[in-house]
Amino acid sequence: MITTAPYHKNGINSQEILALASHRSPNSISIYLPTHRTGDEVLQSHDALALKSKIRSVREAFSRRGLDRQELSERLTPLEDLVADSGFWRRQAEGLAIFASKTTLHIYRLSRDFEPEFRLTDTFFLLPMLPLFSGGGSYYLLSLELQRIRLFEGNRNELVEIPVDDLIPDRLEDRVGTDYDQRNLQFKSQQPKQGGATYHGHDEADRGRKEEISRFFKGVDQGIRTELNRKPLPLLIASQDYLAALYKEASSYGLIEEKPLICNLSQIDETELHQLSWNAISPAFEKPARDKWEKFLQFNGTGKASAQTDIILAGALQERVDSLFVKQGTELRGSFDLEKRTSKIAKDSSPFTGSLTDLAIHETLLHGGAVYPMPNAGMAGETSGMAALFRY
Repeated sequence: MITTAPYHKNGINSQEILALASHRSPNSISIYLPTHRTGDEVLQSHDALALKSKIRSVREAFSRRGLDRQELSERLTPLEDLVADSGFWRRQAEGLAIFASKTTLHIYRLSRDFEPEFRLTDTFFLLPMLPLFSGGGSYYLLSLELQRIRLFEGNRNELVEIPVDDLIPDRLEDRVGTDYDQRNLQFKSQQPKQGGATYHGHDEADRGRKEEISRFFKGVDQGIRTELNRKPLPLLIASQDYLAALYKEASSYGLIEEKPLICNLSQIDETELHQLSWNAISPAFEKPARDKWEKFLQFNGTGKASAQTDIILAGALQERVDSLFVKQGTELRGSFDLEKRTSKIAKDSSPFTGSLTDLAIHETLLHGGAVYPMPNAGMAGETSGMAALFRY
């Protein structure tokens, strides 16, 4: 039976992707569904009925396999409970991904309009989420206000908040005192040639306020450092310009983007913040993907790159894949014999049939490689839907 509380989440980050990729358990369930935020589909329980239909298909497939009736009930009862949860269905995004095993249940509301499908294999099926974790790279976004500090991890498709309230100091007013008046703090928006933020007004008072903000930001920097160092990524600051300049002075994190996102955070929601931040940082991710593809084209056929299924899978399982390119909308299904280094393509597939494409994705991610959508032009002679650049 499921021994941990169901895990519900809006969005998904790279750490969660890796956790799903590392999962191994017989007869694990992966379900993908398109869902709706509003409209008649919500009022008429369209999405709940779609899940109910998928659960029925899962039950029938497991029954044909002879799965024990009690175990089947223990696996599916938590999913059936979701069908009846009207509050759950009123809080949907564009897509729903459900991963269930004998002991765990993970549920993600995602901004991805999935094709409805399910798989029943020893691993969780990740291929439909390819655009969510290979959309050009991941980054941190630090939403910086004196009254509120928020940290996010984002990519092209998602912006997911990382809880940091327990890691950072209280807001500045609480540290300085009730006589602090932010409206009197009038920093100029430009930096002097020597670097650093400038300020004006009552010189000594303003200098004192600047020092208080700097100390506050040093505390924030120290508080989130453990989280940032766990997986170093570019950090984009979203704030008013004078705050961004002061934070960069106070922080010793080496991956802060040079140009901050200047905006009024009180006037935009998370959806707009995600779009603005991705527009600001995406150019930094486009070049590495292009460079990796150029290297693949350069080394293909030399032993350092390949578009052959068996060579790619052997390389992925041997931790050799630096970059994996996957053609969206394609999938090879079957099994792979590592000892013989040969794959067997399935002519007829069922929910229990393994995915060779998904296997390559799992092994590449688990061993520190990157996964990218294959460029639209692809390459001449490529038939596997995959291409790999090797480390050696």
